[in-house]
Amino acid sequence: MLRYSSPRRIKIRGSRTRYFYSRVYDTETRKRHFRSTGRTSLTAAQEQVKTWEIEDARTGRVQKPPEQKPLGQAIKEWLQYKTKKLTPEALEGYRAYTKGWTENLGVGISLRGLDQKDVERHFDLRAETAAAGTLNRERQAIRAFFKWARGRKWLEDDLAASIERRKEPKRTIRALSDDEAAKLLTACSREYTVTKTGMRQGSKEVTTWEQRTSPPAWLHPTVMLLWKTGMRLGTLAALQWEHVDLPGRTLRLPPEIMKTDEGLDVLIDDETAALLGKLKARANSMLVMAGLPHRTVIRRALLQAAKRAGIRPLRVHDLRASWISRAYRAGVDMEVTASMAGHADVRTTKKHYIAFEEQELRKDAMKKLSKKSKSSKGGLDSLA
Repeated sequence: MLRYSSPRRIKIRGSRTRYFYSRVYDTETRKRHFRSTGRTSLTAAQEQVKTWEIEDARTGRVQKPPEQKPLGQAIKEWLQYKTKKLTPEALEGYRAYTKGWTENLGVGISLRGLDQKDVERHFDLRAETAAAGTLNRERQAIRAFFKWARGRKWLEDDLAASIERRKEPKRTIRALSDDEAAKLLTACSREYTVTKTGMRQGSKEVTTWEQRTSPPAWLHPTVMLLWKTGMRLGTLAALQWEHVDLPGRTLRLPPEIMKTDEGLDVLIDDETAALLGKLKARANSMLVMAGLPHRTVIRRALLQAAKRAGIRPLRVHDLRASWISRAYRAGVDMEVTASMAGHADVRTTKKHYIAFEEQELRKDAMKKLSKKSKSSKGGLDSLA
């Protein structure tokens, strides 16, 4: 037999719940647990409790306590469920999201022990380092996870319902200078020091220590090839060794891996050929960049490398924009630049890349004129 207490709002992790809960006592097992009424007003919650009592008296059933599913275990089962529906690359992006959930919300906490404020706090922390677009995609992922958990009766509410979609700023093209590119490539291959906090092996106390680590093995060749060839990331991911002509210093890109569905021959310099030669010497796949992770993982690694290099944050596609910028500054004709970039229409190159580059050139010219004006003023002051 089950006995229900008067419904009330309870505290979970220091915050009052939105819904009223009733404490249920099982007279046979002598166990107690809280059950959510799913109601936000006291009157409606009391009516819900009466409904439970009437139903229990009519059916004679004993209400089983709701399953307290740990967050870490629920995430593990959800990723197994997603494995059947997603590609390995897309699944890697979901794993990156769930790693942040367990770090900020807790691995062992029950799903029913979470509150909307906990999820809001997690997204506030993520907003310090993640872009609006990334947060919006993560918002969709966590809402899908909570919906999946509700379908298995592990959860009753959408804890991410209060998370609003963030306004994404208009993307602006960013072109790297040669000096910035050199710093970035160095940061993509050089070891660096990270500070970690936790319990080290054989110790039961939380300590902080520094550790030397290396960037992912795929990061430097990926950045190098995108910077040197101007390819899109999707094209590089699908590039095979049969498309690489090292003696002829040419990448023969077939239509099926191009966004425009048109084939393209890309000339490469000796430095790029040497890099491809090293990759081919230890290749065990027909793909040039075998094992390339999801775009989200690549973007995060690129942002971290940019931070270590001391340059402004950039997107993966900015490496392609940098290549087009170098071609324009070198005096290559606009139609030739569009053809080399794989644009079907020269207006695409002019609208999205050349217009930006011309604006940057005007800014550089104004800076030079401003410096010249200041130096001239200093000379006049000395004459006076």
